[in-house]
Amino acid sequence: MSITGLMRLCAFLICCLFLAGIIYGCGNTPPKSITQTYIDALKSQNYRKAWSNLSKECQNDIAGYSEKDGFNLFKKKNEDLMKDGKMKAQLMSSKALDEKIEGNTAIVTIQFTSEKGEASAQEIHLVKDDGRWKIQF
Repeated sequence: MSITGLMRLCAFLICCLFLAGIIYGCGNTPPKSITQTYIDALKSQNYRKAWSNLSKECQNDIAGYSEKDGFNLFKKKNEDLMKDGKMKAQLMSSKALDEKIEGNTAIVTIQFTSEKGEASAQEIHLVKDDGRWKIQF
């Protein structure tokens, strides 16, 4: 093989490794980021995005294995909760604080601050679902 051919082969392999890194990296969003994305989606009432961050098992549990019915139920319940100003206020003042990962499960601690300035924490559980972190209720 000539030097030119070897250089082309090396350039090709480097490109392949680079693309593999990009593809692999896109599926490895950390649990803390997934949880914050879920909260942000609820804040902005983007229920489809929030729904997409739930595990398949969680989605199936919501409405008996019918994704369309499950999403509609999830959307309606969250719309009703958002009408109650308390839920909206808590979401607006929430942030993901900490994450603990053990194998294919993770726990993210979320801090909510009430209208009175009182802070409370809640744990959100996540599981690996098809190689991606998803919220599991």
